[in-house]
Amino acid sequence: MNEKSVPEQAQAVVASPNMVPPHLRKALEERDYVLRPDAPATHARLWGDPDSNVYHLTFNGANLVTLRYPDGVRPGLRLHSDGDFQSVPFVQQFLAWADQDAPMEVEFTSPVEMWNMRPQRAQGGQAILGQTGHPLLFGVNGLYFPDWDLLLSFHGLPFAWTAPRIERADGQWRARLRVTLGETPWVILVRPRYYQEHLGYAQHQPWRFRPNPKPITGWCSWEAYHSGVAQADLEADSLALAPLKNYGLEYMQLDDGYQQAMVPLRPGANVGDSWLNTNEKFPGGHEAIVRAARAGGFTPGIWTNATLTNREAAQAMPCCLRDQKGELICGDWIQYILDCLPETLATHVTPYYRALREKGYAYFKSDSIRHLIYDGLQEAVRLGVLEPEDARARLRAYLEAARAGIGPDAYYLSCWGVLSQSIGVCDAMRVATDANPSWGAYSMQLRETARWFFAQRVLFTVDPDHVCARGEPAWVRMMLSLVSLSGGLLMISDKPRDYDENRLNLIRKTMPALAVRAAETGPVDYTTPACPHQSKTLPLDEAARRMAHIAPDDDIAPFSSLWCTHFEENGRQWAVVERAAVVPLRDASIALEALSLDPARRYCAFDFWAQEASVLEHGALPLHALSLGDAQVVALTDITDGAPRLVGSDRHVSADAVSVLRAGAEDGGFALELSGFDGLAVRYTLYAPVGRAAVRSSEGCAAGIEQKGDWLTLSVAFRAPRAQILLHWEGM
Repeated sequence: MNEKSVPEQAQAVVASPNMVPPHLRKALEERDYVLRPDAPATHARLWGDPDSNVYHLTFNGANLVTLRYPDGVRPGLRLHSDGDFQSVPFVQQFLAWADQDAPMEVEFTSPVEMWNMRPQRAQGGQAILGQTGHPLLFGVNGLYFPDWDLLLSFHGLPFAWTAPRIERADGQWRARLRVTLGETPWVILVRPRYYQEHLGYAQHQPWRFRPNPKPITGWCSWEAYHSGVAQADLEADSLALAPLKNYGLEYMQLDDGYQQAMVPLRPGANVGDSWLNTNEKFPGGHEAIVRAARAGGFTPGIWTNATLTNREAAQAMPCCLRDQKGELICGDWIQYILDCLPETLATHVTPYYRALREKGYAYFKSDSIRHLIYDGLQEAVRLGVLEPEDARARLRAYLEAARAGIGPDAYYLSCWGVLSQSIGVCDAMRVATDANPSWGAYSMQLRETARWFFAQRVLFTVDPDHVCARGEPAWVRMMLSLVSLSGGLLMISDKPRDYDENRLNLIRKTMPALAVRAAETGPVDYTTPACPHQSKTLPLDEAARRMAHIAPDDDIAPFSSLWCTHFEENGRQWAVVERAAVVPLRDASIALEALSLDPARRYCAFDFWAQEASVLEHGALPLHALSLGDAQVVALTDITDGAPRLVGSDRHVSADAVSVLRAGAEDGGFALELSGFDGLAVRYTLYAPVGRAAVRSSEGCAAGIEQKGDWLTLSVAFRAPRAQILLHWEGM
């Protein structure tokens, strides 16, 4: 039926005498309702056809929710927006009930993409949820529409999704669930501008800008050399790291140490001159830096900083901030401060960023941004020179000026701290302080990734800072696994000579990082320590417990320790659980519901680092005890139907979202299409309870089989970038 014209009897949709009078309701329904890209924070509409007992909740011109009541069931429906809730952030509540128990199907439809999102953060033993693709997760009662920044959630009654994933057909995204309505109302909340207004990130306007979701994997010079890095180091390290390119290492980012010590160089000089003219350690200039990165096959990246260090030059610059006495304002870590007015930025910021882009850099890290605002522009506020609104606007202008220089296609990292002004300009934000190979640093990276994970690939990509792979091997394995599986910005930062074969193996098996995004959302919890104190008097285990506010053995899943990433890719669907010992953890049995998996289904559990497979029993995942900083990674694949399934590999910690392009039944057998490189050897594990297997055909590789009971190990030696294998079962 026409959405713009609703029959008079549509007033029967609402079982309440307090709703809008029928004549006014009719007039409202007949208005043109145009689909807007910015999805305004306005009313959803309720309309339907009592003759067919089908009702719709419409928002921004789309029938987001359709309820199909069974024949003979009298619906109860109520749409609240008449003063029950505040206007900003705007919330609308929709209630649905029935005069008798009524099993029914509810359909969610949208012309824009939607993701299944838990409308609250992990709590009470729940895993932190991530996702790729468009899986539908057991018990996850929310849908997020990223193009509109709209959160739809439903509460009060049990439900079950009718399919394992959100489908797209004929230009529409669809998901369906089953729920039994009765006298207890089912509550649907409509929250427009969710991240922008409900969570307070005012600069999030996805109809204008969305951060680049590209996963980033690279090497950074900072923790390897600090500011002592030289051109010769880059030239040698690029060649030493070149073998990792096949495993996903893409970027080589030079950090602090190439620029001139004085910024600007001299009175009257442009700020950009200090960044464009390298110091004596880099005699070949930026051309040599770019050439060194490319020699190893890497994309060049560069570090910049907002700091002005030359007092004499700053004194001669009318565009540096001064106090009410005319004296230069000098802030901690930032020193002298550009006023960030348009003409200043057009002269001193945009041109040198543009020049760096033209020299070949495609990845940019802007450092000391938090110092620019807090120790610089906000210091001017404290001194009465600027108003708070001016300081925030000028920081935003600085970031926009840099983005204007590098262009929309370059990757842009804001460093450090989650700065609201960076949202809508930058692709990633560093959420933790400087990392190093100590437990305190790894712990901080783990906690801050967890704290800010709700923003992952919605507001920005989470950068926990580089991972030092030269640290304690168990801690390195935990952190590399976590960054890869959570989709964080994965940069390693060590001298290549620090990598023994064990560490290289950890790096290879966790590269590349993945395009994982959040599958849960909600406000930030600031109550757990951000940068834990490292005690010098307590044993490390006990110090870690106290840092985490956790008593011994009282929690099997303390904050930041339990993660579950749900993968929906290339026709496969599986989940990967990581348990990270932020404190020493005892053995535990994790209910599948806590992982957003259906406990009524049967799963294979594949322990990636142990390379062991088993079948789960009793609707729970058993996990072993972990010492401080250790980790266990287990992939879970639904095997309820008893058909052969790929359940893991030894190539990538995701088991395996990297080398597997396709895996499934074909021509009476099982086909795999794989990605690799000449010389790569990978072992794939399959659940195969259907008899003896053999390789029917293989292309681009050599393949062999070992089989024990229901488990099959397929050994693949790649001879080309693509391989195809077809297995068949004897007697079938």
